[in-house]
Amino acid sequence: VMTTSVDVRAEQGANNEARRRFMRGVDLFEAGDYSASLAEFTRAYELRPHWALLFNMGQCYASLNRYEEAIEHFERFLSEGGSRIETSRRREVTTELERLREMFAELRISVNVEGARISIDDREVGQSPLDEPVRVVAGLRTIEARLEGYRPARQEVTIAGGATIPPIELVLEPVSRVARITVESDVQGAVLF
Repeated sequence: VMTTSVDVRAEQGANNEARRRFMRGVDLFEAGDYSASLAEFTRAYELRPHWALLFNMGQCYASLNRYEEAIEHFERFLSEGGSRIETSRRREVTTELERLREMFAELRISVNVEGARISIDDREVGQSPLDEPVRVVAGLRTIEARLEGYRPARQEVTIAGGATIPPIELVLEPVSRVARITVESDVQGAVLF
């Protein structure tokens, strides 16, 4: 966690609440409470946006295994901090970005019906057809497609970071919505179950 030369404390005019939240975020991070630390850094950033906080937030996300958000915050840190970032810190973040990117694979998903909602681990990623592959974190993932009038299609896939994954093809089968049954009985007053 960044706590020295380019943090919120060093900025003239930083309001007191942003400073308090920043310091609480540092303490919580050092205590291993990354979720609470992230909440404090996020609030400090809302009160007093500063590019240095993006580094701290990125570290929290990485520690929480939320790699996409970590990558996003580290990239913003490098972009917004620009030449103000020390060379050693820039190298550290670049190395961490390379490590995080290796935890992903690109997944191509197709569905036999247009307009189906596609989700990965219950998080919607788009509708069929998907124009681009979806970036997925390594691990066991559940891919699902849903569309009204069709039975959902689901497939579990084990994904290794950086690996080439064969395309996933999900097949939705139509569901008949209305069925008509005619029952005839020779017995007057029969009850149908």
